[in-house]
Amino acid sequence: MYYGNDEKPLIMQPENDYGDWFTSLSNENTPENFYNIKEVQAETVLDKVCSWSDEYKSVETLFFRSLGDNSQYRIVMIERIKNILLKDLYESYKKNIEKRYNNRNVEVRPVWHGTDENSVEEICRDHFNRSYQGRNGNRFGMGTYFARHVSYALNDRLSRRGSNNYKKLIMCRIVQGSSCLGEPHLKSPLINPMSFPLSRYETVVDNLENPEIYVVFNDFGALPEYVLTIAAQ
Repeated sequence: MYYGNDEKPLIMQPENDYGDWFTSLSNENTPENFYNIKEVQAETVLDKVCSWSDEYKSVETLFFRSLGDNSQYRIVMIERIKNILLKDLYESYKKNIEKRYNNRNVEVRPVWHGTDENSVEEICRDHFNRSYQGRNGNRFGMGTYFARHVSYALNDRLSRRGSNNYKKLIMCRIVQGSSCLGEPHLKSPLINPMSFPLSRYETVVDNLENPEIYVVFNDFGALPEYVLTIAAQ
């Protein structure tokens, strides 16, 4: 990994309440040549985001909005993930699912994934590896778990403390598509009886009406965007 030097059965989920923030993050605050650095195209780049930048403030706002009134955490560092291959694979998968649903929005963002510091590099370099499922439980199926709210992802069982007692949290976007309720034994989503031709749901959730947990089964159905280092107050 290269480190930069910068400081109901069918749910079509909108971009939660954060669409404007993500427009800002995706366009205005990302360096113009961020996805055009030829010399590191084969590398994964983890760039520290300057704490006084608009980009940092946008991610920080998303974090604390999601966290709510819980004041026991503070952000130590935010790092931007650049992996051109992963981004292209994710966008390709998303476009295929959008076509399946007549170009309706199929994406949820932001969602949060708690992990440990030893797993961060592998996730950023490769993808979320479902072979590790079950390590933190599989209540809703044997996929990769993402939370709508930060507080769930920061649970000690999901986000283990590492050096300096810090936690690692990854801010992501996922392709939700259509969802069914999760079950512990599921190795893939159920068949969607409303689809033609018949196909599986893309994801499973804990609650059809108001999901808190999303489980993704396609390895390229999630895109990690930022790594947050978190300290407990």
